Amino acid sequence: MFEVIVKKGFLAVHGLRDYEGIQECPHDHHWIIEAKFQSKTLDPAGCAIDFRDIDRAFQEILFPFQGKTLNELEQFKTISPSAENVAHHIYDKLFALTKNKNATLVSITAWEDEKHGATYYSTTEALRAQRNT
Repeated sequence: MFEVIVKKGFLAVHGLRDYEGIQECPHDHHWIIEAKFQSKTLDPAGCAIDFRDIDRAFQEILFPFQGKTLNELEQFKTISPSAENVAHHIYDKLFALTKNKNATLVSITAWEDEKHGATYYSTTEALRAQRNT
C-alpha cells in the first residue's frame, strides 16, 4: 500500500460559535491542510497520484479561504468553523475533485498551528481504498 501526503496552507480568521456559551473572539491562524491518499498500485511513471492534480484541486478549494474570516463564508454560516468542521468541508470537496484518480483520499487534517489539528476521514473510503485500489 502506498500513501501520498500533500500539505497546503492559507491564512484565515475564525471564531468558534457557542464556545463556552459565547462567540469566541475572532483570531487568525496560518492553517495547514494535510491530505492523505492511499493506493495499492502505481501508474507507469511510478506515482500513486499526480501531485499536480492534488495541487490544482487544493487551489480551487482553498483560494476562497485565503485572507478571509471563515465565519462569514457560506459554508460556515450555520456551523462553527472549528478545525474539525474545516477538515470535514475540505475532505468532501477534495474527495469530489479527486475521486476518479488512481489513489483514494483517506483523510484531511486541518492544523491551526504545529501542535493543534483535527482530522476527518471516512471509514468507508479508507476501507474501499485498501480493498479496491
